[in-house]
Amino acid sequence: MAIQIDHFELPTHWAPILINGDEGGLDEEDSQALDAFVDWMVETYGKCWCLDVENDTYFSKYHDAHHLGVGACNVSLFTFDVTKNG
Repeated sequence: MAIQIDHFELPTHWAPILINGDEGGLDEEDSQALDAFVDWMVETYGKCWCLDVENDTYFSKYHDAHHLGVGACNVSLFTFDVTKNG
């Protein structure tokens, strides 16, 4: 089975938890939004495995977590393994 990759523009401050599992530094609102994103990834793809995040950041009002209530913030391009299970 070939790995399928997809990219998402997400809040840069989510990088420590998505890459390293380090939950420190997120307030309750950010934590809930991140949990909602992970739930969406699992529902859509069957898993949520972040492989990489680019070092370039930029400020954006619209990004791939905007629909979860996350407002304008610095974002980075995150790379995920989106290979469907089964």
